[in-house]
Amino acid sequence: MKVKCVRDDISAAVQAAQRIVSSRAIMPVLTGVVLKAADENIQVLATDLELSINTGFSASVEEPGQVVISARLLGDILKNLSAETVSLEKNGNDLEIDDGKASFKLRTMPAEDFPALPEVEEPLIQELDSRDFINAVGQVKNAVSRDERRIILTGILFDMKETGMTLVGTDSYRLALREIQAKGLGTQESNVIVPGRALQELGRWGDHQKSLDVFKSEGQIRFTQADRSLTARLIEGRFPNYADFVPKQVQMTIRFSRDEMEAAVRRMSLVAPTIVMKVENNNLTLESNASEIGEARETLTIQGAEGGLEIAFNADYLKDGIGAIDGEQVEMLLTDGEKPALVKGAESDNYKYVIMPVRIKR
Repeated sequence: MKVKCVRDDISAAVQAAQRIVSSRAIMPVLTGVVLKAADENIQVLATDLELSINTGFSASVEEPGQVVISARLLGDILKNLSAETVSLEKNGNDLEIDDGKASFKLRTMPAEDFPALPEVEEPLIQELDSRDFINAVGQVKNAVSRDERRIILTGILFDMKETGMTLVGTDSYRLALREIQAKGLGTQESNVIVPGRALQELGRWGDHQKSLDVFKSEGQIRFTQADRSLTARLIEGRFPNYADFVPKQVQMTIRFSRDEMEAAVRRMSLVAPTIVMKVENNNLTLESNASEIGEARETLTIQGAEGGLEIAFNADYLKDGIGAIDGEQVEMLLTDGEKPALVKGAESDNYKYVIMPVRIKR
């Protein structure tokens, strides 16, 4: 293999691959990335056997071929080169890197030991609007659990129907769901649970002008956009019936400014992680109290409230839900101080955030 390429192109591709590579790989070759050069293009491949990436970029290929090289070391070198272009040449078991000023000779790993990436070819969703999808993932991902003991909740549910798709995430303390339009779903209703880690990586794909295509096979899902793809092993099991958690009957609906409320919650959280909300007619008072620190209070003007109600929430969970709303005005639907609240945009129902209250000590 002998190639010349733009340093920023290969550096960006290798950095994306580095995020896939596991530091606790069960095989040494899985700590590496594959560089595969052919037809004026370089592909960069990486996998941890649960998640795989294949991304490419244009390059001047004098001799085609492939190498497997340490992802961490290669990434660090590329980030620290100073020239705009870099040359790479495989010489025996070494990869020689040269930018005209600095040069490196790195040991490679056996390419035949690198596992083949899964083949996932059955179309699932066609021409998915990447901007809308990535935005939807961003709205849902904060509710996804990080507790590996409840593996089902570490993923995002894709609930697919003929009319569209709903993304759902929950950690049992809050639940976020976002409805989006999608082509090619057909008439067969289905659902899959996609690892949150895979969708977090997709969220870093910045080219929203190009659509996404989604494919699936038994136990695998693959997202493709132009010259890159991400494949993930689906999470097996039954996701909670999220519709049961969305409040059906409410006592009051209050409306407030997203930015004002988010800023006020942030200020109250400086004192304590739990915030008490007291609704009285068109006023909403936020209070936080920690005996060893002190207390804080702020009152906001709201719309729609009649009567009074007191309820408490985890401040971070509340900020996550309010901050994910599209639009300036937010509605919160309340039943009483012990039942979940529903947060949504005043102008749209496509995103809903359900948050469990915190029991207040009297």
